[in-house]
Amino acid sequence: MNYSLSQLQAFVATMDEGSFKMAALSLNKRPQVVAKLVATLEDVTNIQLFEREVRQLIPTQHGKMLYRYAKRLVQDSEIFEGQLKSLDQTTPSEFKVAIDSSIANPALTACYLEVLKQFPTIELEVMTGGTSQVLEWLRTGQAELAVVFSPMLELKGFNQVDVFNFAVAEVAAPNLVRHGSIMDKSELADLSQIVPRFIYEFGHQDLYVASPRQIICNNMIESIQMMRAGVGWCRIPRYLAEPLIKRGELHEFSMSGTTQILWYACAVYPENKELTWAGDVFLEQAMKLEDYL
Repeated sequence: MNYSLSQLQAFVATMDEGSFKMAALSLNKRPQVVAKLVATLEDVTNIQLFEREVRQLIPTQHGKMLYRYAKRLVQDSEIFEGQLKSLDQTTPSEFKVAIDSSIANPALTACYLEVLKQFPTIELEVMTGGTSQVLEWLRTGQAELAVVFSPMLELKGFNQVDVFNFAVAEVAAPNLVRHGSIMDKSELADLSQIVPRFIYEFGHQDLYVASPRQIICNNMIESIQMMRAGVGWCRIPRYLAEPLIKRGELHEFSMSGTTQILWYACAVYPENKELTWAGDVFLEQAMKLEDYL
């Protein structure tokens, strides 16, 4: 039978946690990925492991029996992996991280500064750019790990770990809207919306774009500069917007008939490459970040 360690890990975690959602949290995967791994394990073994009821998973008798052996295999694999890491855990000479300019913030800065603190002699390179540019640096090996404004889809060949959620604010040049105003679609139709390029590249325009007139920009800093110069409006992370709003450089407004939008940032790295010790340190710090709500 051709089954994988990832399938066994997903099965064991689901048994331990009682749901695909909770298993996904323990494995740093998405619930859909965990559910698919369990389903493919059932396919290759031709054994049903769970009865799927509404909002409930019930282990079958076969599932309960195989769980004990699968858990032992997973534990043994973790011990084996730990031994391998201990043999190969050398001090890294360099660490290259790419950060999406859309979500850059002091908390992420602290993550790579912790790497520098633990490895004072390391050659640290930090790159920032638009979402697509950051992912391209990762694909071409120019960065070991990246943190991006999540594309909200599975990136083939990459591991994705959600690191923090954040609220989004609608802001505009002060000469265009009154602070605190409620705008409807007809009013927005006369204003240009500044839209990050990746929104179109990943097919999120139906969720994100509200104005018929758009200016496409691949850099959040430049988008903010445009608004400060009196041009257009944009949806940006609230933690980036608040200092500008307090200083009166941007005005915040809300759209009639809409609710608060939440997006999230995720760390991304190649599936076929182990993170260096420095990468592990950065990821560990990033996973401790609090949400910006």
